[in-house]
Amino acid sequence: MHDITYLDMLQLVRELKRFEGARIEKFYSLGDGVFRFKLSKRGEQQYALVVRLCSYVCITNLEEKSDSIDQFTAAVRKHVSGAMISSISLYNDDRILGITSKKGDTEFNILIEMFGKGNLIVTDRVMKILSCYVSHAYRDRSVRPRDTYLPPSTRSISTGDADFAEKLLSGMNNYKGKTALQSASRLLNMGSIYVSEAFKRAGLNAEAERLSEAEVASLADRIKEVASETQEGKVYIIKNDGKPEDYMLCRPSSKEFEVEERSGLLEALSEFYAIDAMSVREEKNEKVEELEKSIEKQLAYLDSVDREILENKKKGEQVYNNMVRFNQLIAYLSKERRATLEEVQERFPDLRILSIDKKTRRIKVEVDA
Repeated sequence: MHDITYLDMLQLVRELKRFEGARIEKFYSLGDGVFRFKLSKRGEQQYALVVRLCSYVCITNLEEKSDSIDQFTAAVRKHVSGAMISSISLYNDDRILGITSKKGDTEFNILIEMFGKGNLIVTDRVMKILSCYVSHAYRDRSVRPRDTYLPPSTRSISTGDADFAEKLLSGMNNYKGKTALQSASRLLNMGSIYVSEAFKRAGLNAEAERLSEAEVASLADRIKEVASETQEGKVYIIKNDGKPEDYMLCRPSSKEFEVEERSGLLEALSEFYAIDAMSVREEKNEKVEELEKSIEKQLAYLDSVDREILENKKKGEQVYNNMVRFNQLIAYLSKERRATLEEVQERFPDLRILSIDKKTRRIKVEVDA
């Protein structure tokens, strides 16, 4: 599945608007950049808003809770638990989900960065950072507690610009050593999956180093077309062998995979969260199975050791019980040094004497265990 794009985020915010006025009951950190907000809204059921940094935001009924509370989770709960969501928007018109909430007269901002490695940040009303999942220090901004939150600067061009085609041509010509797809994707804040779709619709080679002015003009039209379709609210799940593999907000032109339409992006992304949750459970089950096999091997080894100890104990008891006869045997051999094995066996018929080594002065006698 592709990393979430700006166009995806626009659709998500439109769908998430319905949760304005909901209360944040609790916050969970599920590990690996996955977070869960328990929401409640008067007259409605409770909801679970799940975020996987850079991948998706969805509403789910799955109850995935963390077994432990770290310092970050405790800090976020302190600020947002019981707060009422007053607004949900894209912050700075970028891939930053902004959730403004109020607890009494105190206002907080939850900023979820869905680019790079992702981040979840809580600020006060004037954007002073109270807590953050990951601390960073960049050339033009820093994300650390007590700093003022600043979003990254953007240099993308918009399909709404009157001279969009000219800006696209100029920008793509400035990138050297990049493919046409890479150059266009860097200029456009829409995601390479949608730019790639525009290339396919225009019949252009995405791997070409340069495009002609006419080709860029054709590409610009298809980009506008794709961007416009993503605003219609339709979601297309791309499946491979019946399993969800990716999604798009416009119908893909490729006929290679099966495509199913969904009514909303939150609904569609919940399928991918369910797949993730299932894979985590399967991974845990595999680890449990490995542990169980390891325990079985250890128990089998301990059992064999116990049996060996018991056998040796029995042999020791037999040696002890026959100690008088063993001493008599040793005394006899010390006196009769030329005695053969047969003579000794005849002399001590009650002992199963197997061998006598006069050089090493060793006698092998078999005893019952």
